[in-house]
Amino acid sequence: MATVKIAITMPKELVQEVDAARKIETISRSGYITRLVQKAVRVEKQARLKAAYDKIFSDPEIVEEQKNSTSLFDNTGNEKGQEW
Repeated sequence: MATVKIAITMPKELVQEVDAARKIETISRSGYITRLVQKAVRVEKQARLKAAYDKIFSDPEIVEEQKNSTSLFDNTGNEKGQEW
């Protein structure tokens, strides 16, 4: 992955905490911050995706459609090797 050098401003105390934590893990400051940002971006992306799913599946029409679709699968594939 290509990298880009950036400059950020952070409170001194936070930099001290980052340095202490990254020394324990024997990783560079840049590597440590990169890992934290990657995790934060992934968590936020998952939260947005979950919110979108929740919004869609809370729609009464979608809920009813899901119930109807599910009922179509009742008693299908009950034979050995055909389980859902």
